[in-house]
Amino acid sequence: MFKVVNIKKDMPSVDYAIYQLDKEIGFAFATQTPVLIIIHGYGSGGTKGQIKENVNKFLSGLKAKKKIIDFIPGEAWGETNERVAEMKSLYPSLILCDQISNLNSGVTIVWVLKNKI
Repeated sequence: MFKVVNIKKDMPSVDYAIYQLDKEIGFAFATQTPVLIIIHGYGSGGTKGQIKENVNKFLSGLKAKKKIIDFIPGEAWGETNERVAEMKSLYPSLILCDQISNLNSGVTIVWVLKNKI
C-alpha cells in the first residue's frame, strides 16, 4: 500500500514543496499509509535540484528524530539495496509502481510506518 504525491506540480517554491511533503506525511500517519512515493523532479525544470536536495535534508531530519522509518532516493531503489528488498517483501505492490521501477532520480520513497501484519 502506497500513495504517490507530486510536490513539483505547478513549480512550487522550495518552502512550499517541503510544506506539502510535511502535510502528506501527516496524512499518511492519519490514514495508516505506510509508504509515500514523492515526485520532486531531478532539477531540470529550472530549480537546479533545490527541491530534491531540500526534500532529502528534511527527510534526514525526520529519520534522525525517528518520525519516519527511512527514505530511499529513487536512484538508490535497486535490487542490491537491502532496505528496498525489505520494503518490497512487506508491500509487494511497490514492485509494480512505474515511478520507481527505473532508478528514477526524480522521486524519493518514504517509509512512513510499518503496518502490523
